[in-house]
Amino acid sequence: MSFTLKLLIGLAIGCLLGHKEIKKILDSFKNN
Repeated sequence: MSFTLKLLIGLAIGCLLGHKEIKKILDSFKNN
């Protein structure tokens, strides 16, 4: 799968989950 497609899917999932979930995921990436 191409990176762009993964990014679009990630954004779509992010919109469904809501911004709080995105922040948690981003924070966990920064910490690890």
